[in-house]
Amino acid sequence: MGAVAAIVLVATASWLAVARVPSWYRPPHVGAAQYQDVRDDLEVAFNQLNLAMQGDEPFDYVVQEDRLNRWIDAREQIWPGLRQYVPPELQWPVVAFREEGVVVAGIVEIGGVRSVLSVLLSVRAEPDRMIVKLARCRLGAVPVPHWMVRRSLEALSRSAPSDSTGRRGDLLDGLILVNRFDWPNGARRLRIAAIDVRAGRLVAKIHPSLARQGRALWR
Repeated sequence: MGAVAAIVLVATASWLAVARVPSWYRPPHVGAAQYQDVRDDLEVAFNQLNLAMQGDEPFDYVVQEDRLNRWIDAREQIWPGLRQYVPPELQWPVVAFREEGVVVAGIVEIGGVRSVLSVLLSVRAEPDRMIVKLARCRLGAVPVPHWMVRRSLEALSRSAPSDSTGRRGDLLDGLILVNRFDWPNGARRLRIAAIDVRAGRLVAKIHPSLARQGRALWR
């Protein structure tokens, strides 16, 4: 009887740990009356970025966590095509900026249990490459073993279309991206000189070719 009680206790504790909702996980709920405001805000943000991208000066591209999550929540009303970039199994996705990195999370259902799946990513900019690495993966409060994460990544890799962007590696060992991109408006080539992740916001220092001096965008 004692062994059965212990098993039940462990099973209950495990279920509670998996089902636990982290205190920071608070997805916004953008109502229909707010869709136009969010759409207009995204348009303003894009126009500001577009103007900075066409200039000759380095600038700080600042992404506010609250603002980004409002765009994510209203994504299908802003542009239905964005649906393809979020796996259908992931509901109520959010992004959180922390001193330790970027957290991406959402609700998933596994074995009839709804849980918050969260991954912590470290992002580093080098002169010729960007490195994105998965530092932690959790279901609720339960860490997901790396071997399980690797198996999932391998399955995703097999089903993904071929990539011609020069991307190498994977998230566990470090996903390596070419640190160079072309902005179509103005035909500018740029790179990310540095990424600074702070509580509530991410700052990317962007350098266009032949840049001279810096300024900040959206401080």
